[in-house]
Amino acid sequence: MSRQGHALDRQIVRRTERVLRDSGIAPGGSLVIGVSGGADSLALAHILSRLRESLRLTLYAAHLDHGIRGQESADDATFVQNTLRQWGIPVFLRHANMRQNLRPSENVVSEGQARQVRYRFFAQLAEELKSDVVATGHTSDDQAETLLLHLIRGTGLTGLVGMQTLSTMSVDQLKIRLFRPLLEIPRSDTQAYCDFLNLYPRQDSTNLSLEPLRNRIRLHLLPTLEQYNPAIKDSLRRLARSAARQIAYLDSQAQEIWTDVVQVESFGVTLDRRVFSGLQPALQSHLLRLAYGQLRGGVPQELEQSHIEEMLYQMEGPSGRSSDLPGFIKFIVERSRGILTKDAGMLDRNPPLNRSNALTIPGTTYLPGWTVSAELGASPAQYPESLAYEAILDLKAVGRDLRVRGRLQGDRFQPLGMEQEKRLQDFLVDIHVPSHLRDQIPLLVSQQGIAWVVGHRIAHWARLTEDTKESLKLTFQLSK
Repeated sequence: MSRQGHALDRQIVRRTERVLRDSGIAPGGSLVIGVSGGADSLALAHILSRLRESLRLTLYAAHLDHGIRGQESADDATFVQNTLRQWGIPVFLRHANMRQNLRPSENVVSEGQARQVRYRFFAQLAEELKSDVVATGHTSDDQAETLLLHLIRGTGLTGLVGMQTLSTMSVDQLKIRLFRPLLEIPRSDTQAYCDFLNLYPRQDSTNLSLEPLRNRIRLHLLPTLEQYNPAIKDSLRRLARSAARQIAYLDSQAQEIWTDVVQVESFGVTLDRRVFSGLQPALQSHLLRLAYGQLRGGVPQELEQSHIEEMLYQMEGPSGRSSDLPGFIKFIVERSRGILTKDAGMLDRNPPLNRSNALTIPGTTYLPGWTVSAELGASPAQYPESLAYEAILDLKAVGRDLRVRGRLQGDRFQPLGMEQEKRLQDFLVDIHVPSHLRDQIPLLVSQQGIAWVVGHRIAHWARLTEDTKESLKLTFQLSK
């Protein structure tokens, strides 16, 4: 046992040193170590303390008392502080009374809530200390549990990547670099390391509760799967590595076409539907996930594959559809683009246009909620498709006496591509414009009728034709 212990000791220390060097953190790095007091984080802190001098590491420890387990968690904090001080590692403690912040409908603090508070503390501390990374004691067992958790929740390919040795996440506008040097090491090795060196890690009683899904995976699902495949954890690790390679390829492809498809606007992120429709489905899905991450500052676990598939379905369909995504983000499909916005209200907050407003042609007109620019020009060499808030019309067909107003009872409209007029109300229903948004839609009106339902479609009779001699370009912009 002693010989085995010495071999394990050397192996785990050398492997950690190699990961530190390969990740570019050592020599000379500064690390905040998240230490709960359990075997994994305790082993990590001890290993790093042994490597500190040879790799010129600056180490700090962070311990968060979630305020969930009363005296037990207070004892954990005392243990971490006393133990790591003996190893010469400064300890930063923080208490968070999470039970006090529970809503009346909640009985227990969720794993997600605890994780968010913990990583917020880590990110703030790393910024204060100007540390390069936050190191955590996640092991290969945690990786296997994470993959199963993602599969149960309905993950896509990115969820199969699981955790990475070095990754970046955002917490409340703070960037945090997470370092997991033990990710290829099984939990049994960290426990054996502690046993060999007479370290006495704390036991968290909540790890035995079957209420959290991760605990049920650890205590029930994984042991059951091991009856079918004793090496299931290794299989899941290999799956994660394979998925990571696929994602790296998709990232490189997305990078090449990003600016052709995605635009970052003041109100959110938009995707060009025309370019998007010509991409491979796998790349479409990846771009939607990246665009969502652009808005959220990272892609949280709450974004599931079902959300991606819903957005893909809507991008293929008519304009006017929308869906709600995690993080209070809304996805809205217009004629020429898909929109991801944190503030969907910016698109529907404008007051109804209760009166008719004359446009200055050419020139700029300021309306309630809108700025409208008008430019005259010769007939374009090509006949471009109108964008959501930009249209190029036949000047002779629409004339210069143009006004903008909201809808009126009895309005009729001849949509582009249709030979007959139809009720405007029916058109808006057909393109799935929510009823509460219909009065906010500006209508461009000439003496002949509605020339453009702004944001959706121009009139058939107002389109450019081969006989067009002079064009009118109109651009509507949402007021800030």
